[in-house]
Amino acid sequence: MKAIPVLLLAVSLLSACTPAAAPLPSPAPAASADASAQGRLLVRRAEMELEARRPAEVARQVEAITTGSGGHVEEATNHEEKRVRMVLRVPAASLDSVLGAIGALGRVKDRQVGVVDVTDETTDLQARLTNLLAVRDRLRQHLARSAAMADVIAVERELARVQTEIDILERRLREMRSSVALSRVTLDIHRPRVLGPLGLVVSGVASLIGKLFVIQ
Repeated sequence: MKAIPVLLLAVSLLSACTPAAAPLPSPAPAASADASAQGRLLVRRAEMELEARRPAEVARQVEAITTGSGGHVEEATNHEEKRVRMVLRVPAASLDSVLGAIGALGRVKDRQVGVVDVTDETTDLQARLTNLLAVRDRLRQHLARSAAMADVIAVERELARVQTEIDILERRLREMRSSVALSRVTLDIHRPRVLGPLGLVVSGVASLIGKLFVIQ
C-alpha cells in the first residue's frame, strides 16, 4: 500500500495548522468581575511576609482562613518554631479578603500581588488541542482500513506521537484553568528580630551617625 507516506505528510501539515476559531475554556470562579465581563483569563499570584511572635500558631490560623475561603494549603514547612513557610491556593475571587485576614494576624513586612493575562495562551493551546484531536480521529479511521503490516506500524507510531502531544496540551490546560480559579499565595511567617545589648548599642550608634548627615 503506497498511500501511507502521503497520509503522514497530510497529517504533519494539518498538525501545523491552527483553526481560525477555537472555544475558550470557562474557568470558575473568574479572577475578577471586570475580567469576567471582558472574557479575560487572569492568573493572580501573591507573596506576603508576616512578622508574628508565634509563627506556628499563626500558621494554624492561616490554614483555617484558607480552608474557610474554599482553598487549601499546598505546602507548609516549619523551621524550629521560628519560621513557617506556606504555599496556599485560594479562590481568585477571595484573594484580597484572604490576604487582609492573614495580614491582621501579625505585622505585614511585605505584600506583593501580581497578575498575568493568559487568555491568548489558553486560546492557542485550545486551538492546537482541537486540531490534534481531529488528526487523531483521521489516523484512527485510516488504521481501521489498513491491511498491510507496514502501514499499521507506521500509523500506530504516528498515532502514539499525536496522543502524547494531546496529553501534554490537556495537562497544560488543566493547570492553567486551576491557576486562574485558584490563586497561589507564598507566605513567610517569622518571629520579630530582637536585638541583644551589643546590637542595641550598634543600632544606636548607627542612628546617631545617620543624624549627623541627615537632619530631617
